[in-house]
Amino acid sequence: MIHLDHVSKRYGDHLAVEDLSLYVPPGELFASAIATIQSRSFIRRAPWWVDYVIIGVYAFLGLWIPRWSRGLTIFIGVFSLLAYTLVALGIFGANLIWISGVIPLGLVIFLMIYRLVSPTIDPWATPPKR
Repeated sequence: MIHLDHVSKRYGDHLAVEDLSLYVPPGELFASAIATIQSRSFIRRAPWWVDYVIIGVYAFLGLWIPRWSRGLTIFIGVFSLLAYTLVALGIFGANLIWISGVIPLGLVIFLMIYRLVSPTIDPWATPPKR
C-alpha cells in the first residue's frame, strides 16, 4: 500500500498517478464479486431483436443513399455513429445493458462504400415515359 505522505515527499507537490495503484485485498474483491451477483448489478446484453432493429434502421436509411452526395453520406454516417454511441452509453449508464457497437460500424462502412461506388441518382428527375 502506498501512503500519500511518502509519495508527496518523493515527488514534491506533484503526485504521480501511475504510482497510486489501488490495492484491494483478495477477500474484499471476492466479497464485492458476490455482492455484484446478489444485487444483479452486472452488465447484461441487449435482447436479440435489438440487433435486427439496428440493421433495419440502417437498411431503411440506405434507401436514400444513392440520392445523397458523397460528402453528405459520409457526414450522416459519422453523425449517426456519434448519435448511436451517445444513446448506447446512455442506455448502458442507466440500465447496465450493453448494445453492440460493431454492427452499426460495419453497416456505416458498408453504406459509405456502397455510396462511393454507386452512381448518383437525381432526386428531382422524372421517370422516363414509356
